[in-house]
Parts: sequence; structure tokens; C-alpha cells
Amino acid sequence: MNKKITIIPIVVIIAIIGAVSQMGVEETLKQKLLK
Repeated sequence: MNKKITIIPIVVIIAIIGAVSQMGVEETLKQKLLK
């Protein structure tokens, strides 16, 4: 049980970081294309 409690938040954090970084990459690509 303790392992699951520690693993779930880590997975959620990784997913959030991945989504945010992906959005940042898309925004930078759009800015480069506009320029």
C-alpha cells in the first residue's frame, strides 16, 4: 500500500511536467514560425 501511495503522485507530477513542456515546445515552435 505504501508503495502505491508514493508512486501515484510521482506519476501525476511526471504527467503534468510532460504536458507543460509539450505545450511550451508547441508555443516556441509557433513563435519561430510566425517570426
